[in-house]
Amino acid sequence: MLTRQPIIYIQLSLITLITLFCTVNVQALEQRTADEANGKSITLFLERDYLDGEVSVEIKREPYYSQSHVLARYPGWRLVEKSEKRIVLRKSMNDISPFMKANGYFGLNNEGILSIFDGKPNEEGKVIQSFFQIDVGKLETKRHMELENGIRVASRKKYLHVIETFKQYGTPCSKK
Repeated sequence: MLTRQPIIYIQLSLITLITLFCTVNVQALEQRTADEANGKSITLFLERDYLDGEVSVEIKREPYYSQSHVLARYPGWRLVEKSEKRIVLRKSMNDISPFMKANGYFGLNNEGILSIFDGKPNEEGKVIQSFFQIDVGKLETKRHMELENGIRVASRKKYLHVIETFKQYGTPCSKK
């Protein structure tokens, strides 16, 4: 008989915890629903600006208490636009975009401009970013072949390294 009491006590405690957890969640949901019903919600646009020029936008509907409350929830983001119904926040990402990491290849376009393609350059990939004119006559055979085959853009480090490597082959009018 003594061995059954602790088991019952644990079961009751677990039930109490579950009930408390559910009560707190229901109250939070009711408050959010009440806020939205009272017009205290806002559409939030989170813009991520990547090194490669790509901008991604995440759209959220959130309860709205104040501008400072929103900014406190998103540290590192800056306010770009605010209206009655929406807030736009932007964050500069010190990285290349997920799209670039998944699909990007450095190569030369038809005019000899160092570019990034959506897919390999020899598979007629679409140019998604261009940099500067390359003096193809100065390129070593190995470097020229790399560009013809496409150099995968898998990371920020690789992106910056390839640009820096080929900058020395840029024509005088295209160097910045």
